[in-house]
Amino acid sequence: MTEQVKVPEIRFAGFTDPWEQRKLVDIAEIVGGGTPDTNNSNYWDGDIDWYAPAELGNNIYAESSTRKITQAGFDSCSTKMLPADKTILFTSRAGIGNTAILRHSACTNQGFQSLVIGDADVYFVYSMSERIKKWAEEKASGSTFLEISGRQLETMPVNLPSLVEQQAIGSFFPILTTSSPFISVSWNCCRISRNPCLTRCLCEGRWSNGDLRYREARLISRE
Repeated sequence: MTEQVKVPEIRFAGFTDPWEQRKLVDIAEIVGGGTPDTNNSNYWDGDIDWYAPAELGNNIYAESSTRKITQAGFDSCSTKMLPADKTILFTSRAGIGNTAILRHSACTNQGFQSLVIGDADVYFVYSMSERIKKWAEEKASGSTFLEISGRQLETMPVNLPSLVEQQAIGSFFPILTTSSPFISVSWNCCRISRNPCLTRCLCEGRWSNGDLRYREARLISRE
């Protein structure tokens, strides 16, 4: 991203407008979680997904939680219901910055500050996971363990293109999840073995040397 003009050095064809600097709170509601009383059996083994940070691995999507709570358990604590396909789970302690896109409505324990995406493309925001993680790790504090608060996370500056361009960039990610002998994706390490340029462009949230076009990306995925 150039300093004088806020546009990427390389971008998808057809887009020329400058990117706008905003704060994370402008495009996402930051939502924490809570835990029902673990000694109350009426609160557990229900049908509501309830995530803990240890459950997030290298998968892009969170499909189903290990433990589930009842409606009574949900009502008893500070956890919040998070909408499917609009929420990026984000761990805020004991391993800051692990992420996954929520595929079914669910809630979490207090080890999350999840991003409920509003006026933005969820896949585009997910592409910034490594940048958000790095920023959160730098801002985190705590005497027992490092933790990032929701209020801190809200202040993170982000550079945003138009929603249409976000969607063009975001639509590239489902392509990368399809099986291909030439593409292997590790979101934890942000590595794309086929083309290191894609790692820089998409995972690190910046544009560097190389020439990326949406049509070419589709051809790569089909090889």
